[in-house]
Amino acid sequence: RLSMGMPRGVDLSLGSFNLSAVAENSTWGGTVEAPMGAELLPFDSKAFWSTLDAGKDLAAEDMGLFQEVFNPHMSDRRDEGDLFVPPQTGLTYQHRLKLLVGEEAEVARKRQEHFFGNTFVADNAGPLFPASWSSTIASDAAAARAKALVPRPDLQAEQATLHHILESSAPHFDQRAEDGARFLVYRVGSLEVRAVRGRDGEMHIGAVYGEGGADQA
Repeated sequence: RLSMGMPRGVDLSLGSFNLSAVAENSTWGGTVEAPMGAELLPFDSKAFWSTLDAGKDLAAEDMGLFQEVFNPHMSDRRDEGDLFVPPQTGLTYQHRLKLLVGEEAEVARKRQEHFFGNTFVADNAGPLFPASWSSTIASDAAAARAKALVPRPDLQAEQATLHHILESSAPHFDQRAEDGARFLVYRVGSLEVRAVRGRDGEMHIGAVYGEGGADQA
């Protein structure tokens, strides 16, 4: 007996389910009973990839989980072809996957927080980022410049104008993390604009700094 308040498995044997109750608004109000061992049954690999690509037939929570686990920037499992074995649908296994994905999401959040903060130095990115991003010889000038930068939230609010300007600008700093996110630093006049472009291609401008204050922008 699986409580519907717990993480759910997917693609279990629906014909054997005993659906005890359905609440209003198409939400389950009771429990689901599955055959013994059904939580360990995988589903066909081709069906798995087609379902994942189509973005349907799975609950939104499960779809989001598998899309993160099989992020093509971090996973080469599709290259296994017919040898690929889809993940188990057991609650324990999926719960562990969710914990791992949650940990990775927390790292991504901390990376962006540091990147958009006033302590980030391009040639000394720090332990949150791949070691290859940092120069073996730290630049005192770069560190001094970073300390002199002044946040410009007034300009950051002008998102449409910034996006338009950056479309025709080349980034001064352009690094891609292992999850596919690109960390970008643009220098436009006396301004430094920091942005992250996600795997979906959307660019989020998270910080704008000026050299020496608003009167020099």
